[in-house]
Amino acid sequence: MPSILVPSSPPLDVENISRSFDEIQLRWKTIPLDEVNGILLGYYIRYRLTGSGSWKRNRVPPFVLETTIPNLSENSVYEIKVSGYNSKGEGPFSPMLIVKTDGKVDLDCS
Repeated sequence: MPSILVPSSPPLDVENISRSFDEIQLRWKTIPLDEVNGILLGYYIRYRLTGSGSWKRNRVPPFVLETTIPNLSENSVYEIKVSGYNSKGEGPFSPMLIVKTDGKVDLDCS
């Protein structure tokens, strides 16, 4: 009986599809079925403010291929990477995505 391994490939084509002053929206394609190595249980989205040491992590179910990272700092640069996981653990990360949140727009026209 072959042993089950962590996924051997990251999610594909991770991209930023929208951003605002305090959130970033991402989309990706699933890990190829022959590289999941078992049943895909979900995805981890790791992100951090560029230059900070610690990563924050969000988890989404396996059928979700799009998510929003909320509560970010305005006009700031974030590093983002996505991985899939199965019952044996977390697979490799996608290539790092660098995204800058927008600055707030001042609508005071006085």
